[in-house]
Amino acid sequence: MWKLLKKIIICTAIIVISIAAFGLIPSTMTATCLFGPIPVNMQWTQPHRYMLGMDEHKVQAELDRLANIINRYEKSSELSQLNEHAHSKWQLVSDELWDILYQSKKWYENSNGLFDPTVGPLIRLWMHAGKRNKLPSQSQINQTVESMGYHHVRFNAKKQVQYEMPFIHVDLGGISKGWAVEKITAIFQKKGIKSGFIEAGGDSRAFGDKAFVFGIQDPTAKERILARLPIVNQAIVTSGNYERFSIIKNQRYSHIINPKTGIPTDSDMISLTVIGPNAMDADALATIGMLLNSHELAAFFEKFNAYSVIGVYQNHSNSTLIISQSLKKLIQIAPRWNARISWINSPKGQSQN
Repeated sequence: MWKLLKKIIICTAIIVISIAAFGLIPSTMTATCLFGPIPVNMQWTQPHRYMLGMDEHKVQAELDRLANIINRYEKSSELSQLNEHAHSKWQLVSDELWDILYQSKKWYENSNGLFDPTVGPLIRLWMHAGKRNKLPSQSQINQTVESMGYHHVRFNAKKQVQYEMPFIHVDLGGISKGWAVEKITAIFQKKGIKSGFIEAGGDSRAFGDKAFVFGIQDPTAKERILARLPIVNQAIVTSGNYERFSIIKNQRYSHIINPKTGIPTDSDMISLTVIGPNAMDADALATIGMLLNSHELAAFFEKFNAYSVIGVYQNHSNSTLIISQSLKKLIQIAPRWNARISWINSPKGQSQN
């Protein structure tokens, strides 16, 4: 009996060593790639190190391909070519560009124009104002607002796109990181990767049944963590206006422009984190949410019951934390915020996914 047991132990040890040697045990892999200038950090668990053929070179090639579609700063990109030629006639676009353009149309309509990928001329107007230290005139603002609007981007059943106004140019920066994160997530899942996360410049996506704990930066003290939240098979996106702004005539102006008024947002929101099933939609929702005050934010998110929020509002020296009730049992909040939390009701409306 002892001899038999000894043989079984020896054989088991040999099998385990062989499996480890050939990379056939689950392995945690990490990599960093680039989506244009944006670092994309990845971590995933694959059951067989060498069998799935998933590596950062393949991910980088895909990110380069995606950037080549939507990078408006690259003249040869598909979006740049669309911006150059779509004023004169209908332009046939790829399935991928069609998808992100049409998803942008959905969010333009859902937000009543607050999410507007044609806002570029306004951003440039205020950038130049910051460099000159001189506010743009109201007539300049009005003229710029009248020359833009995503409702001037037309779509037809042949997956063709045309611009109705001569000065329309589309910039997908408000949704592109989330779009790219979802595309890379889909590649990992197709390869049979069971769990992992992708992060690109504040847009993250966990996939699979493993919980990943994300720390949310405190915008009032950047060296500190505001809260920690476990995420399972969801996206988490953070947007803020506490790092990017202009000073004009000793007055601070946010880099986030309201496309309806033509002026930088006067919302007292300084940071907004959105959690939900899709990184691209969370990206758009975070962009929209940064333009809303606290009452507007709660009312707006009632329409999107798949998404939760963590918002930081600052009024003079007082800061308030607004959190969806749906996160109450999951989130770990820094003790210094405990007396400054306002819980907003769980959404009651229908998901807009």
